[in-house]
Amino acid sequence: MSRADHAWRDVLQSFEAAWDEWSAMEAVVHLELFLEAEGLLIEEKTAHASPDGQDRFRAA
Repeated sequence: MSRADHAWRDVLQSFEAAWDEWSAMEAVVHLELFLEAEGLLIEEKTAHASPDGQDRFRAA
């Protein structure tokens, strides 16, 4: 069994063992760490609009 397969199995087992909210959050953290280590984590980037609704980068 490869290292990635073993790590994936560990993450899956942590979800199966989650019996309350805290342990479920820990399982999510383990999943995130695993995905990050494997280069599979996709983080959503949100664009922040300027408070006045105008484009800050546009020349005046």
